[in-house]
Amino acid sequence: MLYPQSNSYRDVYNLNGIWKFKTINEDYVPINQATDTQLMPVPASYNEIVTDATLRDYVGKVLYEREFSLPVRTGLKYRLRVGAASHKCEIYLNGEKIGAGLSGFLPVDLPLDKLKPTNRLSILIDNRLTFQTFPVGQVRDGIQLTNFDFYNFTGIHRDVLVYTVPEQYIEDIVINTVVDDDYRRIFVEVKGEYAYAHYVVKDKTGQIVAESDSGEITIENPVLWSCENPHLYTLIVKTENDEYIEKFGIRKVSVTNKGIYLNDEPVYLKGCGLHEDFTLLGKGNNVAVNLRTFELLKWLGANSFRTSHYPYSEEIMSLADEYGIMVIDELPAAGLACWNDNFTPDRINDTSNALHKELVRQLLARDKNHPCVIMISVANEPGSHEDAARTYFKDVIDYTHTQTKLPITLVEYTPFD
Repeated sequence: MLYPQSNSYRDVYNLNGIWKFKTINEDYVPINQATDTQLMPVPASYNEIVTDATLRDYVGKVLYEREFSLPVRTGLKYRLRVGAASHKCEIYLNGEKIGAGLSGFLPVDLPLDKLKPTNRLSILIDNRLTFQTFPVGQVRDGIQLTNFDFYNFTGIHRDVLVYTVPEQYIEDIVINTVVDDDYRRIFVEVKGEYAYAHYVVKDKTGQIVAESDSGEITIENPVLWSCENPHLYTLIVKTENDEYIEKFGIRKVSVTNKGIYLNDEPVYLKGCGLHEDFTLLGKGNNVAVNLRTFELLKWLGANSFRTSHYPYSEEIMSLADEYGIMVIDELPAAGLACWNDNFTPDRINDTSNALHKELVRQLLARDKNHPCVIMISVANEPGSHEDAARTYFKDVIDYTHTQTKLPITLVEYTPFD
């Protein structure tokens, strides 16, 4: 899953700004343009914007809607990227459903096949939490009960982008570093339709340090990514029809019974768990707030943080790469075991398990090339003292292991009995 970018072959159009907003009933379908709406900023949590306490704590479905126009050109495909909308969402273009999102903390990326000169984009968000959502919660008598200790913010929380790609385009890039324990060796897998691909690697000064016509690349005397020197290389992949530029770092993470090692040197994690909440924004992504967060982390002397208790924005991950901050990337699996007998057929069950695994897949697809990610946390406070929970999490962890054929380490925590 590549982040949208503008280059010689691609364009990006930002749909952030003021949208129309209203609460809606259970069976609402945006066939026609919405009426009786109010204005709402994107990205932001509406809970921090409104002054009506009833609306602030509303439980149910809401509608975000706006119109947009852009120059539709032949020979290109158009796609929509919603960075995050909490929690479940349905997305409509000109009254026709084009897709849905399963999580409030991971992007939804969809094709836009029927664009018109003027288009109406409608995003229906359901903020109700159940035992089959992550985080976990339940609604009783119209009141949302949460099984975790942070506010259930609702809204379009990250950028809404329309972007173009060529008809035959680079769909994904997977960068594996330290191949066969050799810091010089890199293997790049490119997914998509192409006859040939050319690879160029530049260092932070812009100098070419490697060039190849295959995904097997060697960088002599590589500069390793570390907290003290977060050196990032730039990979340029060019095919006959497309181009994509991806930053990456060369680093190795390993774990023994003595501790965690970065580039074969012991490292001690100093940091904290964070939240994305901020005054007025709620969980809305903001570049100034993001940068201030990293300045404060450096001021504290921190070298790491955990994304408690959900995946943070892609912009946060990129800043962690730049600042040399190690990240424990956590899935939004909070509130799974706040009491005994939580893992039962009517609570955390096979449906929950399937969603959990899908979110593992989506998180790794999004964050696989970030050198800052050193661990994956599959859940917060999982209640693994319960036998049923142990069985459940073993299955999730086993699945995660099958997906992490990447420069990411999965550390399995064994609790005390």
